[in-house]
Amino acid sequence: MAIDVEKLIADAKAARAAAEAQKAEADKAAAALKASKAANKNVNTKVANQLNYANALSGTISDIEGKLTTYATSIGRGDKLGPGEQKEFDTLLKQYKSADKTYKKTIEQVNAVLATAPSPTKVEISKGKARIAPTAEELAVTGENPAAQTPTNKPEDFAGMLKTATKFIKDMPGPERKLLAQSLNESLNLNLPVSELVDPGSLLAAYKGAIAGAQARYNQFGDVSSVKQFLSQKKLENSIVQSAGGSAGGGAFGNIYDPTQAKSLINNVITTVLGRDATNKEVANLTKQLQTAQAKNPYKKNAQGMTVGGLNAEQFITDIIKSSEEYSSKKQAKQDLVEQGIQETLNANGISYKPGQLKAYSDRVKNGEDIKTIEAEIRNVASLGQPDAIKKLMAAGTDLETIYAPYKRTMAASLGINADTITLDDPTLRMAIGPDKEMSLYDYKKAIRQDNRWKYSQEANDEVTSMINQVKRDFGFMG
Repeated sequence: MAIDVEKLIADAKAARAAAEAQKAEADKAAAALKASKAANKNVNTKVANQLNYANALSGTISDIEGKLTTYATSIGRGDKLGPGEQKEFDTLLKQYKSADKTYKKTIEQVNAVLATAPSPTKVEISKGKARIAPTAEELAVTGENPAAQTPTNKPEDFAGMLKTATKFIKDMPGPERKLLAQSLNESLNLNLPVSELVDPGSLLAAYKGAIAGAQARYNQFGDVSSVKQFLSQKKLENSIVQSAGGSAGGGAFGNIYDPTQAKSLINNVITTVLGRDATNKEVANLTKQLQTAQAKNPYKKNAQGMTVGGLNAEQFITDIIKSSEEYSSKKQAKQDLVEQGIQETLNANGISYKPGQLKAYSDRVKNGEDIKTIEAEIRNVASLGQPDAIKKLMAAGTDLETIYAPYKRTMAASLGINADTITLDDPTLRMAIGPDKEMSLYDYKKAIRQDNRWKYSQEANDEVTSMINQVKRDFGFMG
């Protein structure tokens, strides 16, 4: 997959700038609280600790950004990454997104604490910039009225709907299935049985066709933003065609003889199943197979005017694609990626596992369970015994590895070791966060000295040297 190097660097810098802006505004809020009455003292302490953590985390973000930029520059020159480099690059991208998400979540927690102050305020993003939220009086002066802003009419998440379509149809009550079948028939000229007992497989295929149609329609014309709007539009078009004495035709079960219509269907199926565009050769071959199959099972109306026969064109093409070697290979590769993702989440939260456990997780995804559900389950286990603030971060999708990152950097600097060699089960690292609260970085830096490794570190050596030199100065042996 090609990587837009310029966009990668621009996004990284923009995220960094936003983080710095958020930190600056949060510092401003903390300073305002510090100058306020004594009742704000407890709030100010909590805010200071959170902002201290956020500041350290921004350093982690900056470090990762530097590494990403190096890789991006290399890719921009046309260099090909080796397997190890590609894996590290992908890991850095994941860590960067996670750290950025945690930073924003920390700012949200700061806002929650600020709201408990006698004079509540908060940090917010307005018109692309971070700022302190204006009071009602300030809004009256400036004339701002957020409630009067017109919301953007965004399209439905068609890709997400395709992923969850199977469960959607499976959980749908009989009466609603009947109504859906009727709507699909009227809009797409299908011949699904209008019954509560309609075949789930046929209904699912038709519903996926409607989702793909709505997506294509939105991309091309932008006149629909939901499946419901798409079906209503198709129903209207059908009635216009029929009133003119024509035939709407097409649809999932229609006779597709038009090459352009066949190409559109084939490309939609291949894009959905294989994640790429169809080649001209594939379009020609599949169109020929489709038309041959339709000739054997044509879509027509009987003497009573009811539609009979017909071929589910989308399912026909889908079955052919899924029988290919490419689909099998991509399916296995996808399964491997799922297993790798779960493994990374387990490692990033310090949870040991056996190969059998990893396969069990992977099989759950293979059987239709959302991987995010499993990742949330892993983080939930890892969050046991953690303070509430940490639990909230993990519930929002942040791994322990990201949360401990500022402490790990501090520990590595103090002990003079590589941060990558510090594991999540390291006792010194773990003491940074207790069951009630997390340490400030200042307190943690002092606590690190309890580690036997510290007395052999450069930091310890520098401190001893500094003390000796001070004694020499006191006795006049040094200038």
